[in-house]
Amino acid sequence: MNRRLLQVALMAGLLASCSPQGDLKSRKVSLIVKSLGDPFYVSLAAGAQAAAAELNLDLVILGIEKETHVERQIALVENEIIKRVGVILISPADSKALIGVLKRAKEKGIALLSVDMPLDETLVKDQGLSIPFIGPDHRAVGRKVGEYLIQRLGGKGKVAVLTGIPGVLSGDLCAQGFVEACKGASGIEIAAQRSANGRRKDAAEAMADILKDHPDLAGVFVLNQDMTLGVLDGLRANGKEKGIAMVGCGRGNEIDDALAAGRLTATIDMRPEDLGRTAIGLARRLLAGESIPSETAAAWDLVEARSPAK
Repeated sequence: MNRRLLQVALMAGLLASCSPQGDLKSRKVSLIVKSLGDPFYVSLAAGAQAAAAELNLDLVILGIEKETHVERQIALVENEIIKRVGVILISPADSKALIGVLKRAKEKGIALLSVDMPLDETLVKDQGLSIPFIGPDHRAVGRKVGEYLIQRLGGKGKVAVLTGIPGVLSGDLCAQGFVEACKGASGIEIAAQRSANGRRKDAAEAMADILKDHPDLAGVFVLNQDMTLGVLDGLRANGKEKGIAMVGCGRGNEIDDALAAGRLTATIDMRPEDLGRTAIGLARRLLAGESIPSETAAAWDLVEARSPAK
């Protein structure tokens, strides 16, 4: 059984074991994401909504407009505490700043689950908390991408990595894994590591600047979907559409078109809809008073171009 079929089977088993019937402490679940404008979280929310309907759970989906609106996300959690929901699923905009309000939720008897974005492990322990996490191993994802680019480049060349908002733990871990892999290859030079703040325009400008300093750039890794599109814009504007091996993030019409045209070497598909569905299955177990693993690994795919970039 391939990895995709195995993941589907596991999700089906999880949902089947969580029959809509049975006594629950509550049927109210709140999903609070980092950004309602991010295609990743839109898909994650859609998967969660579908699973909640199947399990007859009362799901509310909330989010902030921008990932930097940390105080607004804290306020959303505080409102859900007042409502006394059964479970809060949270993709924290900040791995440290949300811990205080999550501790207050826990003290009110609300079950918690961190989705996609891990919380700061040390601070969680210092606060005497235990908050399960479901999502990919972001550091391992970055390491895998690094190994893939090294292989595509024949073990030599300059590479760059464009990260999102500084201090976001998932991005930091992913970039860390990528850098570790590249430093393990003697012929690979990390020419630049820049933040593009998760924005398409910033990524296009950053890519243009990197190309000015390193016209011989051979590869680039981009850590979110909007920035991937921005880097493609920057490469096109500088006549480098097919001259650089590039691994991006996300799926969508523009991403898939770039893959089909060979302008994008590969992209990471974090399968957010599957992640949302599985998170709701875990929430159902928490509502039933069951224990769940401290970490649940989420599957992801590296999707290559149909016609490899030349």
